[in-house]
Amino acid sequence: MNNLVRVAFTLAVAVKIWLVLCFAMRAGGDAPEDDRLFMSLAQNIISGQWLGTYDTYTLVKCPFFPIWIAAMFYLNIPLLVSYQLLHAGACLLLAAALRPSIPRQATRFAIFLWFLFDPVMYSYMASHVVRDAINTPMTLIILTAMIAILTRLDRSPRSLLRWSLLLGSTLAAFWTSREEAVWIVPGLLAALGYALYIVWRCRDSALPKTMILVLPALMCAAGTVTVCALNYVHYGVFELSEFKSTAFKRANGALMRVKHESWNQYDNVPQEVRMKIYEVSPAFAELKGFLEGPPGEAWGRGAESWLEGGTPSPKDIRGGFFVWAMRQATDVQGHYSSAIEAASYFDRIADEINAACEDGRLECGRERSSMMPPWRNEYIPLLLDSLSQCLWNQLMLTGVEVRELESTGPINLRAIFADIGRARLTPDPTGIGATPTPPNQARLNEFRFEILRALNSYFLKIVPVVTVCGILAFAVTVIRALRSRSLSPILTINLILLVFFASRTAVLCVVTVMSFDTLKVPYITPLGPILQLLCCLSLYHLSQNSKSANAGRRDAAPGPNHDA
Repeated sequence: MNNLVRVAFTLAVAVKIWLVLCFAMRAGGDAPEDDRLFMSLAQNIISGQWLGTYDTYTLVKCPFFPIWIAAMFYLNIPLLVSYQLLHAGACLLLAAALRPSIPRQATRFAIFLWFLFDPVMYSYMASHVVRDAINTPMTLIILTAMIAILTRLDRSPRSLLRWSLLLGSTLAAFWTSREEAVWIVPGLLAALGYALYIVWRCRDSALPKTMILVLPALMCAAGTVTVCALNYVHYGVFELSEFKSTAFKRANGALMRVKHESWNQYDNVPQEVRMKIYEVSPAFAELKGFLEGPPGEAWGRGAESWLEGGTPSPKDIRGGFFVWAMRQATDVQGHYSSAIEAASYFDRIADEINAACEDGRLECGRERSSMMPPWRNEYIPLLLDSLSQCLWNQLMLTGVEVRELESTGPINLRAIFADIGRARLTPDPTGIGATPTPPNQARLNEFRFEILRALNSYFLKIVPVVTVCGILAFAVTVIRALRSRSLSPILTINLILLVFFASRTAVLCVVTVMSFDTLKVPYITPLGPILQLLCCLSLYHLSQNSKSANAGRRDAAPGPNHDA
């Protein structure tokens, strides 16, 4: 890369960072299970207490995001800026990874700009303390490292090692960041299978290359074990988070295996089922006063304000809200005095319900350990509807808009955001809680917002066109490959990207029809890098194939007859 190209890449990153400095941070002081939880956990890490004193929220979510927040605090990098730096780094890595597939620097630079100014990264998510703000760039880094490895399998093991280390470290962070990270596995397995096939077919340094290819999985496992070990040392349970813990999943699986007399969407553990379970499970019966009383009714009304499927039924505490209601009820009963006590209590619920199912006191499906309800045929049309909605939202970038989110909650609970996040805060809806921005800074910020809104407007118009063209190009290259019975490296990568896209989409659609709506920003944002990368590579691949075909026809055409 010559000096001029380096200047161009650096200038683009600098412009992007300068633009997004207009964002202030939304302080979610009233979100003890989300924004404020992440900040509180980060504060405990900064204080050297790991995740702090155990309570109902300590292990509810995977801890990498609080670790990231704490790391940025130590590095003196504002949290909101760290989102953009991580994303810019991912875009730079992508440009480097594509070098073997796309030799022309101008083309790679165009792809770099396309991803760098992805409007999702300067939508309202840019002002939010939310895990997806780093998960989306991490998704792009995972895809980038995978592409780099697959396009360099013919090189020395040393040239593969740095990309393998990047993939492994990012995977470890990704896996310990969100509870549904399993969606990344099918695509990685497809990439690993293809890479191993190529390596062993060529038999050039096959064994060392194989070790390098499996290294990311080992690094991811090591990172996961490290977090679990820290939780064991501090809380006595070898778990990544309670939503992924064996005891909690057993309890939820047992509750949801009890059959309903009538089914309604999101009624995973409706009141009529709970009333049956109280009779056979003394442990679960402890929660009856809470779940069937005013607190449970409040949770039920909260659920109905969020859910848009089925028949409203507040008494049933529908969707994912039941899990949170049960956790709060468990806390009220004193079972969150320690992680060991909580796990023991949830195991008791599972054991008592499963025993009642086995001896016929309850009519149940098969024994299960899961956070998702049993499959029902009624989900099929709902899944088709959610699939079409998911694809449409991704195509049209539905909900992606440039704006700041208003802060919420008591002022005293917002202070931690300004402190650890190193940020100025947005005011609440009443205008309280934020220091007025000096007039010159306010004008500059508004100027930057105007530029970002213009960019967003441009992308909202052009992304659907590029996406449709990219999908058509992908279809054409697949048809040509089937006719020629040959599989090019770029098409192979695109097929693997399709696996990533399908698995993420499947998870979103299943959660949407069974628990709560995930078909909106920020949940669908990791789909963006996958789909746009597939479209960019497909368009490039088709253009190169067309050039090669035209060149072949010119070479095969008869020359002028000089004897005439």
